[in-house]
Amino acid sequence: MTGRPDEAAVSDTERADDRASRAPRAAPESGRSAATTRGRADPPGGPVREPRPEAGGEARPGKSRWWALIHWLDQRIGTERDGQARAVLRAVVAGPPLERFLAMVVAYRYRKFPRTLRRVKHVRISDPAVKNRIGEFPVAAISCEARGALSPVLGAKSRPTRLVRLSAENAVKQVINHPELVAAHYRMLPDLMEQGKVIASVDGRHLTVLHEFAGASYLAVVKQTVANELYLKTLYKIAPQDIPRAVRRSRREGDATAR
Repeated sequence: MTGRPDEAAVSDTERADDRASRAPRAAPESGRSAATTRGRADPPGGPVREPRPEAGGEARPGKSRWWALIHWLDQRIGTERDGQARAVLRAVVAGPPLERFLAMVVAYRYRKFPRTLRRVKHVRISDPAVKNRIGEFPVAAISCEARGALSPVLGAKSRPTRLVRLSAENAVKQVINHPELVAAHYRMLPDLMEQGKVIASVDGRHLTVLHEFAGASYLAVVKQTVANELYLKTLYKIAPQDIPRAVRRSRREGDATAR
């Protein structure tokens, strides 16, 4: 995702996991220097850091990594604090936490799957401890138009969510199926989900979103679960001539995740 892992990372992936989770953190930037260095100002409340273990940033029994941040964002996106929550989400996606998440995903992919594997339909991580350690990562928030295109979850007590997550299993599938994607591609997701063209499926549980960046088109598919959660199922670059077929397929089948 940030390039192919080196031979040491492939041959000793446990060490790669440790490097990803315990990598030294740069001194936090703030104020004018942060805006100059990164091209943006810090979100309200200062720079975003990876949550400490006591704040829910590390895996706990029965809890996935990043669960505290996901809960915080989910409670605020679509409310009067929507602007603040989206600013924090963008800062997290634009910063080192995304790279650490992807590094753990790449390490797991090369530990568990042959190098020659080029396509999978599904990935299952059977070890709960491993799944929790990699965790789920918040990657985007869907627009009002997209939210309206999804059917309400029957029996759901909470309001409809707008936060899109990338699960450990889907992230591993992405690494296998689309190794050409790097961290910069996933950093486009907030804009893609907020500004892209929305195509809803007939089942009301899937969204296909299309958007163009610098002359290239990208397609993402989001699935709504019965637990009122949104997950990124796939993201890839699509050729203009393939867009009509992808749109027809997403509307008809409700899921374009074969890519």
